Amino acid sequence: MKETKDRVHHVALPVHDIETAIRWYTDRFECEVAYHDATWALISFDNISIALVTPGEHPPHIAIERNDAESFGSLTPHRDGSRSVYLDDPAGNAVEVINMQDAHSTLEVFIDRGCPLCRREVDFIQRRPASERIEFIDISAVDFDASTLDKTQAELMAQIHGRVGDTWISGPEVFRRIYDILGYRRSVRFTRLPLIRQLVGAAYAVFAFARPYLPGRHTPDPKTKAAPVEALDDVSAARPEPLD
Repeated sequence: MKETKDRVHHVALPVHDIETAIRWYTDRFECEVAYHDATWALISFDNISIALVTPGEHPPHIAIERNDAESFGSLTPHRDGSRSVYLDDPAGNAVEVINMQDAHSTLEVFIDRGCPLCRREVDFIQRRPASERIEFIDISAVDFDASTLDKTQAELMAQIHGRVGDTWISGPEVFRRIYDILGYRRSVRFTRLPLIRQLVGAAYAVFAFARPYLPGRHTPDPKTKAAPVEALDDVSAARPEPLD
């Protein structure tokens, strides 16, 4: 007999309405809602969790934790920081192999707050639910020290970077991770389509090149050691709430 065994993290069940399903389980059993949104919920029991999923979002499956999940295939990142890959057993049942090491970790985003569009985007993001899982670090502040990281100041200024635990991501993938956390899952999946991914990457490359030259850029004040933050037009508040 093996001394240690792999852990089943959750069993995923398809439901037609997340809120109705949550009420059904919590009204009848001693359990706790660990997370929920419009398309996905995780209910914790003493020995296992149940994931409630809407049809089309995830297949019914069982999820098994493995720290070496990448050995089973290319991993897809999820909003909670976990990463996983789906397999089919010989009978065609879906098995998710999931790495939970970075789950619920804070996403650190290294942002140039001297950029006016970047400031506005941060303002919008910080208004959203779940934004507490995102920490913005201003790389344009005079007291920011890139020497404490394994990235140079030039690398961080060239394009946006993010970090979860010891894992670095950069460019459009940072925004995908941000908006996945905020609940815009269908929009994120759309930007992963091959042609759309190429277009998004090209558009971001143009923006990253032009960013230092945008009008309205702020330069850090050596006395306050921060870029001045002025009242912003509240156009970002008009952005729609995630429907996906």
